[in-house]
Amino acid sequence: MPTIVTVKRRLRDYAKLHKLPVPAGFRVIVPLWGGAARELARTVSHHMRTKHGVGMPVSEAKTWQLVCELVPGTRPKIIGHRWSWNGSLGRRIGAPPGTVWHHSAGSYSETIEEIHAYHRDTLGWRGVAYHFVVYVDGAIHAGRPLWAIGGHALGHNHWIGVCALGNFEILTAMDADQEQALIYLHRWLARKYGPQHMDRRHGELAGNSTACPGRHYPFGEIVGK
Repeated sequence: MPTIVTVKRRLRDYAKLHKLPVPAGFRVIVPLWGGAARELARTVSHHMRTKHGVGMPVSEAKTWQLVCELVPGTRPKIIGHRWSWNGSLGRRIGAPPGTVWHHSAGSYSETIEEIHAYHRDTLGWRGVAYHFVVYVDGAIHAGRPLWAIGGHALGHNHWIGVCALGNFEILTAMDADQEQALIYLHRWLARKYGPQHMDRRHGELAGNSTACPGRHYPFGEIVGK
C-alpha cells in the first residue's frame, strides 16, 4: 500500500499537470492526511470523474479508488471479455458477503475461454462460473460481472468467485506473478466492499466438500492472514 506522502505527491503532480488549484496549506512531506489533502483529493477526484470519465465518487477523503488511479500497481489490470451467456445472468441483491478463492484443478495452460466453454456447453451452466480467473503470468481475466450471481460454490454463489489456474493439490508453490496478482485483487476487492467483506477457501464453505483450492494454495499470503 503506498504511503500518504506518495499519494499526496501524486495528487500535487496531477493538479499541476491539469492546472488545478492546490490549497495553501497542502504539504507533501507531512505524513498526515489533513484538511488540505482532503480538499485537493476532492478537486482531483472531481476532475478525473468529469474530464476523464473515471467512475469514482467525489472524494471527501483519501479514497481507495483515487489511490488506484494515482499510484500504478495498486489496482490490478483486469482483462475484459465479451461473453455469450447461456441465458440471462442472475443479479445479486446488495453487496457480496465476501470472496471465495478457488483453483482450477487443471493445468496452467488452460484459458478462461476454455473454462467458459466447458461450463456453458458441457455442464449447461450460464457460462464461466467465476468472476475472475488469474493466469500464471499474473494476468487477471474478468468472467461474470461483479453485479452477477456466480456459479462457483454451492449455496454461496452470491459471493465473488476468484479462480487461480493450476492444481495446488499437486503444485507445491505458486508462481510469484500469479500470487502477486491475487494479492492485488484481494486488496482491491477488500477496499471496494469494505471491512465486512470476508475471505474463504472453497472447501471451507458449508455444503462444499472439496479440496479446492488445494493444500498448497497460499491463502494466508493472499488474504494477509
